[in-house]
Amino acid sequence: GRCKYGDQCDYSHELY
Repeated sequence: GRCKYGDQCDYSHELY
């Protein structure tokens, strides 16, 4: 997934 540095999200999916 696309996330800003420090944000919690699932990098396996496009979750913000």
